[in-house]
Amino acid sequence: MKKILALCALVVFVSCGVTRKAPKVTTSDTQFRLGTYNVWISKIGKGDNVWDLRKDRLAKSIVDLDMDVFGIQEVDLRIQRELPELLKKHGAHDYDWYIFSPYSQDGVGDKAQAVLYRKDRFELLESRNFWMSETPEVKSKGWDEKKYYRGGFYVVLKDKTSGRKIFLMHSHFPLGKEARKLAADVCIEMEKKYNTEGLPSFLVGDLNNRPDSPGSEKLRTHWTDSYLYLPAESREGSFGTFNGAKPDADPDKDPRRIDYVYFKNAEPLKYCCFNKKYDGFWPSDHCAVYVDIKLN
Repeated sequence: MKKILALCALVVFVSCGVTRKAPKVTTSDTQFRLGTYNVWISKIGKGDNVWDLRKDRLAKSIVDLDMDVFGIQEVDLRIQRELPELLKKHGAHDYDWYIFSPYSQDGVGDKAQAVLYRKDRFELLESRNFWMSETPEVKSKGWDEKKYYRGGFYVVLKDKTSGRKIFLMHSHFPLGKEARKLAADVCIEMEKKYNTEGLPSFLVGDLNNRPDSPGSEKLRTHWTDSYLYLPAESREGSFGTFNGAKPDADPDKDPRRIDYVYFKNAEPLKYCCFNKKYDGFWPSDHCAVYVDIKLN
């Protein structure tokens, strides 16, 4: 009996950064794991970080994260083509995708962002794209952006097990300080306009804001930052979410917490910044973040 209790204690206290599959807190059909992951555009990495060498690491990390719903950023056309098969190869959940490229009005194309959701768990009911600009529902560049189109989208998902619906917003924010603050305004405006049922509401993504930035402060007037909400004993992994794909990077000493899971009308149970390497290398230049969520 003592051996069994010791083994149970060991399982409970193992860090999410070193387990094969991070154990879920979820115990009922109103709970699910929600996350965000900047998967790093396939054309950029060099040396051991070129796409052909790191793509299996990325797929393995998604399997280990065991997320029910999650947003991903920097999803170029090659990743759109290859990642579904890679996930299948490594035994991931069977995910459906909603993909949005802000470089076309219909959202089809390169330099995209997406949300993946388990086919056996969720059904897509509604979706809408928008841009980070003064004309958010028309393809457009915003404020201090010269190089990129920035945008986001929302989806309404129905949980097949409970019948509950959630309003999930996703974005990859601009780099400029003022643009990031104004992008926060756009997200809040879109949520107020389209979440007419007052559904449990979430915003996930690489938001390029540190917690003390004006953009983060603005978002916290509407949603709650799950990291700040949960006590230290319910948080796992590193503080920083950016590793730069450098082998010696230590995200726990890096102040760049720029990937978020925000919530409203729900209850976070556990937060994790997944800081696991594979064969000594990072799967991406960002660490994935997930939160176990309970619907009120």
